[in-house]
Amino acid sequence: MLAQGNALGFGFARCALKERRNPPPLQGGTCTRTRSRGAAPGWHAPRTWRVNVAEFSIGETCYGPIYETGSSTLSSQLPAMHNRAESAYTVASPLRRIAAEKFREEPTLTSSVVETKVNRDSPDYEKNTRRLVDLVAEIKNQEIEIQQGGGTKAIESQHKKSRLTARERIAKLIDPHTPFFELGIYAAYEMYEEWGGAPAAGTVTGLGRVCGRLVMVIANDATVKAGAFFPLTAKKVIRAQNISIENHIPTIYLVDSAGVFLPLQEDVFPDTDDFGRVFRNNAVMSAMGIPQITAIMGMCVAGGAYLPVMCDHILMTDGSGLFLAGPALVQAAIGQKISAEELGGAKMHAEISGTVDFREPDDASCLQRIRALVDKMGHPLAARFDY
Repeated sequence: MLAQGNALGFGFARCALKERRNPPPLQGGTCTRTRSRGAAPGWHAPRTWRVNVAEFSIGETCYGPIYETGSSTLSSQLPAMHNRAESAYTVASPLRRIAAEKFREEPTLTSSVVETKVNRDSPDYEKNTRRLVDLVAEIKNQEIEIQQGGGTKAIESQHKKSRLTARERIAKLIDPHTPFFELGIYAAYEMYEEWGGAPAAGTVTGLGRVCGRLVMVIANDATVKAGAFFPLTAKKVIRAQNISIENHIPTIYLVDSAGVFLPLQEDVFPDTDDFGRVFRNNAVMSAMGIPQITAIMGMCVAGGAYLPVMCDHILMTDGSGLFLAGPALVQAAIGQKISAEELGGAKMHAEISGTVDFREPDDASCLQRIRALVDKMGHPLAARFDY
């Protein structure tokens, strides 16, 4: 009805301007009206003006200057006119009276409350409630088991290397007392049992807040086959990247991976939604201006070594390694004996190759550096209209 009211007001303005420029002779269908609102700035009161009664049929009390000038005063006073319809103008014709009445009437609201007929005291209700609680508890227990990754021994082995697990790193990375919305926790559920299983596909992905900024976190779980990539691992990482691409979400990679799981390498690379797509997505996100930060916090070898160098910032902790082939393979291929640090350690990449931007002593300092980088990110453009 507001749109109809606006159309009515602007119709008055167009009519008044037309009639004022070319005043028609007084006939039975027209009458002379005198402004009764007093003198307005820039006007000489009283001033007579003509209105086509047959077409508009307005009464005595009108905002003459509004209708005659068509200036910005019209747009500024129209809301007041609609809010005070009777004081702004008197509707004389039956059609205009009906329109005004429809404008003022309240819309009929239907009740959205649905009365329940469930008998909470019935045995069936109690049985169903107990069954639902058991199912929810079963799901929660499954999630807790999946969150253990490779198990207690694998977690202890990670701690002996002075490294945190993937979930511990994420907990320290995101803002305190903020939730982490995990994605794909059931990926590869009860799959690869002949290889010992791959809880959560050996990687943790999800959305969290870092320095108040929403980010996508992709972290390799080194407790599951040293963070190796299973076929479902690649698909899970690609899914997270696609979410970042579609929503322009900055992405943080916490890399601690032995590369592709070799017994299943034939199923990892070949298709558009497999491992090679990860690097293509890195390039697409870079072209779109989506920030990407990689922290190498353990091994980063073979196929997984391509991902960090395609990101905006690379961090690396002491004791980590970044190379395509480890020392044993180098010796087998060319007979050269070389240590992991000389081949691709943090010191070498920070001082000689220049691959990494920041060399950090441990996980804690590395995570703090990531937070500092995210804190310096520019904010995306806001919407043109904010209501």
